[in-house]
Amino acid sequence: WGKRFDDCGIGVSWSYTRADVIQKAGGLKVSDSNSDNYRFRVGGLWEPAEHWLLGLAAEYGWTKSRSIVTTLVDYTPVSFKLTDTLHQFIFRPGVSYEYAEYCTAFVDYQFGTFFDDSGCLKTHFFTAGVDHRLLEWLFIRGTVLMDVRGNVGVGCGAAAHLAKWCGVEFGYKYDTFPEIRNEFGRAHTLQLTLSIRL
Repeated sequence: WGKRFDDCGIGVSWSYTRADVIQKAGGLKVSDSNSDNYRFRVGGLWEPAEHWLLGLAAEYGWTKSRSIVTTLVDYTPVSFKLTDTLHQFIFRPGVSYEYAEYCTAFVDYQFGTFFDDSGCLKTHFFTAGVDHRLLEWLFIRGTVLMDVRGNVGVGCGAAAHLAKWCGVEFGYKYDTFPEIRNEFGRAHTLQLTLSIRL
């Protein structure tokens, strides 16, 4: 939900997602996990001068995970249950400039902290990019992301606004999760979103 009042705007969103993952090695189910993710976000915009916007968003979310893991002990399968709750907080200020109608250049900063009983991860990201309107209903985006340790990632995407009540967005990011690079290599992230507005 969002609402604009003259040169200010506010917005609030709530989301829920569920994931179920089963991993097998040969005929043995080694992991059966599910997680429920809850997220609440609030944000605001202010237009201090024509074509300029200052924004701020804050988000809090938590994920409850449950897993049944099976391992071999002396060639005998042994199963045990793991449960965890992961919390996250994100704070994101930014600025954008509209250089043509519905075309913007933007820069923002994101601080994130993710924590559970085992520890805490903190991230600091700077993002710069351009949203460009190609057709009345089609937009493209290019971004560059950098963290405070000098890791750099890139992203691109497209959004098609098919009707006032419906839109489709596609996004791709490369190497934007440096914290997993040692174990899994450079990340490729794909996202496809269908939005329906009532």
